[in-house]
Amino acid sequence: MSGAGLHFALIGENIAYSKSPAIFETIFDMSAQDGTYEILSISRGRLGPRLKQLVLDGYRGFSVTIPHKQAVIAHLDDIDSTARAVEAVNCVAVVDGQLLGYNTDVFGLSLSLRRFAERLKGRDVIILGNGGAARAAVYALRRHFDTREVTICGRSNEQLENCCQALKTHLPDLPLNTRLFSELTDDDWRDGMVIVNATPLGGPNHVNESPLPKQFRWPRDGIYIDLNYNADNRSLQQAKASGLIAVDGSGMLVGQALKAYEIWTGESVPFEPVYNAVFGNQSGMQAISHG
Repeated sequence: MSGAGLHFALIGENIAYSKSPAIFETIFDMSAQDGTYEILSISRGRLGPRLKQLVLDGYRGFSVTIPHKQAVIAHLDDIDSTARAVEAVNCVAVVDGQLLGYNTDVFGLSLSLRRFAERLKGRDVIILGNGGAARAAVYALRRHFDTREVTICGRSNEQLENCCQALKTHLPDLPLNTRLFSELTDDDWRDGMVIVNATPLGGPNHVNESPLPKQFRWPRDGIYIDLNYNADNRSLQQAKASGLIAVDGSGMLVGQALKAYEIWTGESVPFEPVYNAVFGNQSGMQAISHG
């Protein structure tokens, strides 16, 4: 990093595909702000020391993605109420040398789904995955769209239990179930339900993989939300072909970035121009949405 201006970064692993730099370049142009935003690949074991060095190097903030959304909390001075509720941080601000953590994924997902608010209300939800993005999805759908019973799926009973304990503290009235991926049956996929893929499967690094069971049959009148945002996502394409409302993660990505920028600088930038500049008509948020 060199030169004047504001400096930000995305920290994670195996994230060269990310569109976040393009989003922030657009934000800088629209706000007439002199800024830089880069991708930094940081291994789990080096997270703490690298954060300290980045602060010394003058960075004003970081976006946080897989696999650090939960691990980063141990290295922060404080976190906001939403991050505390979902026990996941995807935005860090550097303020007077302190590291302050936020969760803007909840805001981003809620913003991207607002056009489907009436269709989401009162539906049961099945969440594929139990990490930070999954927790944010549960919180957003319950708090902002009044969905009903939630089933969270994962590979480990211990991880599922940890996820549920965190959510129950802040959503005590939420009917919450868990399933191991290996235990899912046809009875778990009911007509009219909301299916959320909060795993990397189907995303840029796992295009040929799917979080859905083999021989999966799409439920009728359902809604499929995939937090990945690559155009070649097969599950999104299949959901659309089966008549479901299908929404990808591009709107969430832009929304969380705009909120992060507001936290870092105090400036608000409108959603639509940024979204259209980066994704155009490629995105499932617009082109794959049914109805």
